[in-house]
Amino acid sequence: MSLVNLDQKQEQIVEAALKRFTHFGISKTTMNEIAEDLSLSKASLYYHFPDKTALVLSVGEVILTDFLKAQMEALAKADSFKEGILDILSIRISFGQKYFMMHIGDVQSDINTNDPKFKMMLEDLRSKELDFIAAHIQRFQVKGFLKQVDKLETAKVLIDMLIGIWICGIHVQHKGLFPSEELFEDIRMKCERVITIFCDGIKRN
Repeated sequence: MSLVNLDQKQEQIVEAALKRFTHFGISKTTMNEIAEDLSLSKASLYYHFPDKTALVLSVGEVILTDFLKAQMEALAKADSFKEGILDILSIRISFGQKYFMMHIGDVQSDINTNDPKFKMMLEDLRSKELDFIAAHIQRFQVKGFLKQVDKLETAKVLIDMLIGIWICGIHVQHKGLFPSEELFEDIRMKCERVITIFCDGIKRN
């Protein structure tokens, strides 16, 4: 976990909040419960985070920073274009499953994750994802393995396809409180099929 720009006490609070958010969800977690978990007074908690939204923003920043870092490192290590895309798929599924109860950026978003600052974080995340996927495309174009497609537009298509399959699985097929392992695996398999078609489509023959 990358705890950026936080002092030691803030790190402890963010870690405690993250445990509750990932298990119970944001809306079902109170600031009082987080304070009790840390044997911290409410006054001390609110000194470090003036309201729940401020705490959610810090937790979100930690998650999204780790998410981006993991994807970038995976692409840097990939020996083939398809390998890199499959690796970031695994990361996306893993993070989506781990932090499912927080509903970051989906249709069940909590009021705190609908805060304009949180939406700006998500927009920044998408922009950075598109940039490093476009760079991954360029890397294998230079090597002569891929067609000379528009890198950024192609990256947008890829990300939108993966998001679309996730949303369809989670919000159309899924009916319970928490998706089953089978549903996550079904999402993975569908994404892998689409990635194969996608990679074949831009591969230089």
